[in-house]
Amino acid sequence: MVIGKEICGNCFLSKRLTYCFTGSDVSHPAPGSLLPSISALVASVDERLCKYTASIRVQASRTEIIQDLSEMFKIALTTFYKMHKIYPKRIFVFRDGVSEGEFQTVLSKEVEAMKDVLPETYGKNQADWPELTLIIVGKRHHFRFFGNADAQDPRGNGNLYSGFVVDQDIIHPVYQDFYLQSQPGLKGSA
Repeated sequence: MVIGKEICGNCFLSKRLTYCFTGSDVSHPAPGSLLPSISALVASVDERLCKYTASIRVQASRTEIIQDLSEMFKIALTTFYKMHKIYPKRIFVFRDGVSEGEFQTVLSKEVEAMKDVLPETYGKNQADWPELTLIIVGKRHHFRFFGNADAQDPRGNGNLYSGFVVDQDIIHPVYQDFYLQSQPGLKGSA
């Protein structure tokens, strides 16, 4: 069984293993500390999205852009290839910890760092390169959603149900975005 197959039929999650999900973030030291920041990238390497490869790097303190992303991304693709003898055709990149003011910097520096690896792994023909989908994950947005009784979690805790999505009306005027309550919240906290 492929995860999600019962939901999306024969969509991009298939046994042909043509996709890869990556996640990356940078962790910073406490305010006032001179310790370095730590960057990390994980990438799925199986069709069930249960096996991952990971890379961790130390970088300059308080630097949000991942400095060694090209090397980390190449390791992820190489590991994927070693396991399956193919490279993924579609890569979903989840990037956490980026403020709205840093969106363009991430697009220009981190996406380019990933694209720099593609000629070496996929060849120089750009038609053979994978489709990259960048999703910047934002949290602590201070929006609160309230629904009528039909839309609330059946446990009666005042929260909306898991999987609740808002993708119109209150979204960003420039960026394609959405709000997702992905899991049940504690009492009144979601």
